[in-house]
Amino acid sequence: MRDRPVREAPDTVARPLDWQADGLCTQPGVNGDEFFDDPVTARKTCKTCPVLDTCRSWILTVESGLRHDRRGGIVAGLSAKEREGLDPKFRKPTTIPDSEEN
Repeated sequence: MRDRPVREAPDTVARPLDWQADGLCTQPGVNGDEFFDDPVTARKTCKTCPVLDTCRSWILTVESGLRHDRRGGIVAGLSAKEREGLDPKFRKPTTIPDSEEN
């Protein structure tokens, strides 16, 4: 059997990912499938997670530029569409109409 090459994610975040071990989603007894199949339970888990802010910052950095159909599940308490909505690359610029002079 040939050894398969190990693929590593690019270092897109300037800090190590040690914080993930403290995430409630990584604890024994937590079903990882719920983050794809049961968004209500997943959001409840995320809401009380001690690393929620770090997780949210991380996922928004990692997924930057991806459309919602390329993102998956609930991460940091947010759905794929919600995360896309927070991505500056997908925000539409707001325009202020010219005021009419009287």
